[in-house]
Formats: sequence, C-alpha cells, structure tokens
Amino acid sequence: MDPNTSSNLVAAPPWSLALGQFGSASVVVALVLQVASLVLWLFVPKAPKLEAWARLSFTLGCVAFFGALASVVTLFVNDQFQYKYVFDHGSKETPLKYKIAGTWSGQEGSILLWGSASALFGLLTAGRTGADRRWYSVVYAAFLACVAAILAFESPFDLNLVGGKAVVPATGVGLNPTLMNYWMVIHPPVIFCGFGSLTVLFAWSVAAMVRKDMTSWLPAVRPWALVSTAVLGVGLAMGGFWAYETLGWGGFWMWDPVENTSFVPWVGVAAFLHGIMVQTSRQKWFFTNAVLAGLPFPLFCYGTFLTRSGFLGDTSVHSFAEMDSKALWILITLVVVGTTGFLTLWGVRATQLKASLPAPKDMKPFPVNRESLIGIGVWLLVGFGIVTAIGMSVPFFQTIAGQKPKVVEEQLYNTVLSFFFLPLTVMMAVGPFLTWRGASVRDVVGKIVNVFSISLMLTGFCLIWVNFAGRQFFGIDLPGVPVDQNATTMLLTKFPVSRTAWTMVLTFFCLFGVVGAVWKAAETGKRSFTTFAGMLTHVGVGLAILGLIFSRGFEQKVDAFLITTSAPADALGYKLTAEPSKTNFVDPNNKVKVKAVGPDGTFVMEPGLYFRGMDESGQPMPMVWPAIHGRGLYDFYLVVHNLTMDASGPTQMAKGDQRLLKEEKLLLVYNGLKTEGPLGQKGATFKAQVSVETPDGHFDVEPTLRMGENGIENEPARVGDKFRVSLQSIDAKDKSATLQVHYNEPAYVAEAFYKPLTILVWLGVGIMTLGGGLAAWGRRPRRALRPEPIVSEAEPETLPKSPENRHAPEPAPQS
Repeated sequence: MDPNTSSNLVAAPPWSLALGQFGSASVVVALVLQVASLVLWLFVPKAPKLEAWARLSFTLGCVAFFGALASVVTLFVNDQFQYKYVFDHGSKETPLKYKIAGTWSGQEGSILLWGSASALFGLLTAGRTGADRRWYSVVYAAFLACVAAILAFESPFDLNLVGGKAVVPATGVGLNPTLMNYWMVIHPPVIFCGFGSLTVLFAWSVAAMVRKDMTSWLPAVRPWALVSTAVLGVGLAMGGFWAYETLGWGGFWMWDPVENTSFVPWVGVAAFLHGIMVQTSRQKWFFTNAVLAGLPFPLFCYGTFLTRSGFLGDTSVHSFAEMDSKALWILITLVVVGTTGFLTLWGVRATQLKASLPAPKDMKPFPVNRESLIGIGVWLLVGFGIVTAIGMSVPFFQTIAGQKPKVVEEQLYNTVLSFFFLPLTVMMAVGPFLTWRGASVRDVVGKIVNVFSISLMLTGFCLIWVNFAGRQFFGIDLPGVPVDQNATTMLLTKFPVSRTAWTMVLTFFCLFGVVGAVWKAAETGKRSFTTFAGMLTHVGVGLAILGLIFSRGFEQKVDAFLITTSAPADALGYKLTAEPSKTNFVDPNNKVKVKAVGPDGTFVMEPGLYFRGMDESGQPMPMVWPAIHGRGLYDFYLVVHNLTMDASGPTQMAKGDQRLLKEEKLLLVYNGLKTEGPLGQKGATFKAQVSVETPDGHFDVEPTLRMGENGIENEPARVGDKFRVSLQSIDAKDKSATLQVHYNEPAYVAEAFYKPLTILVWLGVGIMTLGGGLAAWGRRPRRALRPEPIVSEAEPETLPKSPENRHAPEPAPQS
C-alpha cells in the first residue's frame, strides 16, 4: 500500500504531530547533551565546578532517549500511520502487544532501543565507577552521541506527506507475520539490554587504562560483567525459542550471521569473567582482562554494521534493510575509531605499565592447577568466538570480492567448533575441583573418577533410550521414536560416521561438564555462595547445549507428506487426519486442525497456515508456524507448508506410457486419444483413454477437453473417492496427451519432526539465568566506591598507585 495514493486519508491530529516533534527533538537533545557532557568532563581538571554540570548533562541526555522511545510506543499504540515507520510496521488489526513490539521490529526502532538500553545501563553504572567516573563518562557519552546521530538520519519520526501536509492512511502494512509471536515482545528488549551492558565493560576498561590503574576497577566491574553474561545469554535463548516456535524448520539455532552477531560478544564476556578469577587470585592477566572486557563491544558494533549495511539481506532471516548512507558512515566510524583507538591505547599502556604491575603470586610446581585450566578455557572461548566471527563475516567478504554472498553452512560450524567445544566441557568438569596451589595428575583423577563414572552411566541410559524408544526394555515401555541406525554425519566435512555414535560422544562430554558442576555445587553448599552460583550457571549452560545437541542429533523427520480428511497419513508413529473446519486462508490467525493418533493417545494439533499475497510469479505466498506437542522427553513437531489439489504435476505421455506415483500408490497408463465432433469447431471433444491402478481397484476413465462457447472446457474424470485425472492439453501431431492427477479434496503438504530432550534447552536456560543472577548479586560491591578527586593537568597521574594510596577502597572480602 502506498500512503500517498490511498483514498482514505485524513488529516493528522495535532497532538500526534506534537508528540512526533517531541520525540524527534528528544533525539537532538540527547545528541547535544551527550556531546556537552563529553566536553565538560574533558575540561573538569581545569574547572572542577564543571563536574556537576557534566553529570547533569549526561543524566538528562540518557533520559532523552527514553522520551524518544516512549513517543514511538505511543504513536504505535494509537495507530498514527502518518509516520512512515508506524505505517510500515503497524496496523489497526494488530493486537496491542504486537503494536508495542512493532516499535523495535524495524531498523529505526531497534537502533532507538539499543540507545535506550545503553542509556539505562549508563544511568545505573556511572555513579558507581568511583575514580574512573571521568573517563568512563567521556567514552559512554561519545557512544550515546553516535547513536543519537545515527537516529537523526534513521528517524522513526519521518512523516508521510501529501501536498506538504501530514495525513493518516486508514491502516498500515502491519508487522511481519513471523514476528507475531510473544517471544518478539520480550526478546528484543532483553537482548538489547545485553547489548547495552557491553558499553559498560568497554567504557570501564578504557577508563582504567587511561588512569593507568589496572586493579581497582575489576571488583567493581565484575557484577556488571555477570549481569551482561546473564542478560545476553537469556536474550540469545529467547531468540532460539522464537525460531523454534515460529519459523517451522524444527530447530533452535542455525548459526545464522545475525545469531552469531549476538553470540560472539557473549563468548567474549564469558572469557572475561573467567579471566577476572586469575587476576584477583594470582595478580596476573591485567591487560588480558582489559582487552577481554573491551572487545565484545566493538565486535557487536561490527556485527551491527553487517546486519544494517544490507550485506546480509539475502542470507539471513534477521537482517534489516540497508541504512541511510550518512547513518551507516557514522556506524562505520564508531566501529573503526572505537576498535583502533581501544587497541592502540591497550598496546601503549601494556608497554608502559608492564614493569610496574604487582608481582604475580608464586606458582606451585604441580602440573595441574586452576590457573592453567582457566587459561586453557579462556583461550578456547576466544578461539570459539574468533571462528564464529570469521564465519559470520564470510558473506560480507564475498560481497566485497564481487561474489554472490552465501552463509557458512551449519555442518561446517559444527565440525570446526567441536574442536573447541569438547575440551571446553572437560575444563568445565575438571576445573572446579582444582585449587590455585595445584595438584598432581593422580590427585585430579581421584577427584573426578566419580564424576566420570556417573557421566558414563547417564550416557548409557541415553543410548538405551534412543535405541529402544517406542518398545519395551526389560518390561519397561520406553516412549519416543527409535533412532535411525543408518543415519550418518560427516566428520571433518568428509568422513561419514554413525550419527548415533557421534551424538553420543557429544552427549557424554556435555554430561561430564554438567555432572562435574552439579557435584561441585553440592560439595560447596553453603560454604561459598558465589561458587555455588557459578556452578549453577555451568549446569544451565551444559544442559541447554546438551538439549540442542541431542534434539538435533537424534531428530527424526518426515518431509513433504500429505494430510487429507479422507485417509490418515503415517508420520513417525502417528496417524494424522485433517479435520473439517472453518478456514480462512487470508486470515493471519488461520489454523488447520489435524487429528493425531499415536502411542501417547489422541489429540488435535493446530499448525498455522495462511496466504499473504502473491509472489513475482503470481503464486500465493504461504506463511506458516508449527504446532508442537510436548511430551516431556520429546516433542512431536508438525508444520503445514501449503495447500494443494494436485497429486502430480502435468506430465506429457505418449500412447502406452506409464506413470507411477509412489506416495499415492497410483499407476497411470495412457492408452490413446479419442476425438468426437468436427475438429477446430465448437463441440469438438478430445478424450484421453486412461487406465488407473489404485489400492482401491482398477479404473478406466476418460478425462476430456471440449471446445465450448467460452473457450476450452476441462472435464476431469473421477478415480475412486480420492483422485481425479485431468487432460491438460494434446499434441495434434503425435496424439500425445498432458495428464495431471488431482485430489478430490484439498490436501495439506506437511512436515513432521521428532525432537528428543528439547525440554533440556528450556530447563538449562532457566538454570543458567538463575545462576547468573545469583552470581551477580553475590559479587555486588558491599560499599559504594568513593569518587577520587580529579587530578589537575598540573599534577599528572603517576603509574599504578598502590592500594594504600588509592582513594577507591579495596573490595569487601568475598567468600
């Protein structure tokens, strides 16, 4: 719909125009105030009285983002379609919750959400940064100013103008149907809060390096790093839940480039959290932690560039339209200047301060200790992130090289990343049992032998289940569908191995990590709350990954089968029959009722199917979403992809030719052509002599073409209760005929999946979120950091101050 040609245009109400002006002005105010805050903080050493104004400017600049966001939400809720952004993503028919979700469904709104979430974390953290406040605020204000500048060009407040006046179309285009899911109401705010939290780590790392103090910032930033990891993690999981419940391909994660844009920073923050442990306990990794804290932010900005630049437009279901060129250049500048400036500062400070850092604590000469394993684990996480970042960048580099962009396939990701994943699970299982003092290999083996044995036993139970599912094992009825023993997977992309064997190997390693964390959590008990919370997080991550691997590895799938009302279709042990019901295939809420009879009883599933306009070839475009029947240990997952009346495509057959339709169990034989009446004139009739063998018997039929008053008339011939045969055309030269088989009633093209242990994905995410929240709470500073007086330019800062002379107090002891 073009709002400029609509016949139902009314003048825009004055209040909405005023609200849009307020929102647009809020963006400008945010830009001006953040620039002012940045400048004021730079001049504070010369004029200390400016500090209060710098703080106020930063606070009001953050609040301005909330004003702009509230304006957009209000415009969506009240259907103010005179705004282009509201018109493109909203409609009157959209339920209220999806009108709100429309706020962040497009380019402009999602950038505004990013800025607002970052502003929220800026307000929460700036006053807690102590002596780092000045440079922390400079960096944070610079970033928020960049976001506001981007919004000045990618504005959600641009109007639809007709004759120079703003007018309100009757309705808007509406939200993309794939986004009309409850996860899209909560997933974007959560994940963008995670993105906003990355700015905290970046700005704090820069501030610490500028001040040449690489120790006092760490205890204060640690809780926020825990919050960032938890919020980003649950945001990623929500995106997976949306994909599972909406897109209809049967999985949670596909290594999509935009999924990876969120995943890579999460891996980086997780590595930083473990690096903190080494620095606080062994007085090492000062600059390693600085770079681990800072790089996730520019990595996400780079991913945002990939997403918003248009390079991924044909390769990702998540990517947005291409940005305004000026806004894109601001984003590119943010990425380039932020990354190069950060790495340059890091390199300079690492050279300057290397000799003055505190001496590391002595290491015991044992071959295995906690520091060594954490070090291995951190570099494995870094490698995991680097490989993923390279993979998500492939379409961009292909475009630059003039090639057609293509995403890296899931199988390649799984193959390469398994080299990092398997040893990481060993680190998760073994690391918690080690001490900083170290231990011999014999002592370590003695500690983990029980963990290993339990993991092996649980793996055996899983193997029994997947092999005997749906049958009895020693008198016990095991639910589910047995594994396909002939299925293979490609190891190292070229060596076929048993999919069952490889999935069980991965299952054992996941269980090894989970059992180790559970054992340590139980062993720790009340003695260390923070250790217990950390182990709980490990349990959640391990269970979620186990659910992803198990449900994907032992997935059973039936492709492109047909569901009708007359005869049940067999799929994965279920008999499926379409139930007659009222359907409206242009209604976005249309559902197809399917009766399922299986080993777990009789129930009705309601997959969604409707048609949203026509494609370029004139064919209707189906929109689908799955129906999921959860049974605890597994999901039965059904998708209806299309509606068809055709059992076969048109087929040209000469006399005596045969055509076998395997799925319909139908054999078609063309016996010749019979003509009646004067050829080329009205009344001329062509009858194809066709014999049909079906499970219900033999039929001789004559599908007909007749020259009628209004052109050619097609008269299909009925074949039993299920099929019809039509004569589409004839060739006068060789008397061949083009025949097509149809169903007497509509048939739904469906796809079914059996997904074992998907419940572990949901359970693991919940435990991970709980553990991360508890860990952040346990690591919160017991006392607020006192701001350190700003050092004047006449009294330059010295190299790292000793704890005795530092104004910011030492962190309270942690259990």
